[in-house]
Amino acid sequence: MNALLDKTKRLQEEVENYEDNDIPTAMRATKALHPYYRLVRQDLKGKASPEQMLQIVQYIGEVLQKERIVDWKTSIEVKRAVRDQLEDFLFDVVKKEMEIPLSVEFIENFINNVWNLATKND
Repeated sequence: MNALLDKTKRLQEEVENYEDNDIPTAMRATKALHPYYRLVRQDLKGKASPEQMLQIVQYIGEVLQKERIVDWKTSIEVKRAVRDQLEDFLFDVVKKEMEIPLSVEFIENFINNVWNLATKND
């Protein structure tokens, strides 16, 4: 019985102390951004530097936090505001300033994926 209890305690400690090793150190403390980092890394691997990926994820987090209101998930106005801000950022900063090649189709799909993550993970 003690062996089972010890094993259960060890497993609980492992879960509590789990660190996402695939997340950069600078972002590990902000667990809410981890799904967005994984999305950015998946979609922009080989196109964006790690620093650029962090900047993109931080912007996504800022927009979502700024637009969060009561019942934000069902608000057409919030969805539109988030989409507009992300679209502007992806075109103006990521595509033009960072010089990362993004198609209109990619941007549309990416924004849809961000919105889906946001509404499912909150």
